[in-house]
Amino acid sequence: MYFSNIFVSKVYSNTLAYKHGLNEGDQLVSVNGIDFRIINHFEAVKIFKECNEFLIVAKFSPYDYKKSMQPISKTEYNN
Repeated sequence: MYFSNIFVSKVYSNTLAYKHGLNEGDQLVSVNGIDFRIINHFEAVKIFKECNEFLIVAKFSPYDYKKSMQPISKTEYNN
């Protein structure tokens, strides 16, 4: 199974995320105590859909974010 880091791709103004300083490129380290460094995108979306309140630990990681936006080969994806 392929796991990737989960990054913030967009933050809209006038949202709680914006007001609390979340930025595009921030890596989500954990949400509500769940380690986001070891889950995939589908699991992350499920967690956000199931919760009404969030305790988010994030780190500013623009280099890793830009790197994550590059396409991966099928070989990398299947490992």
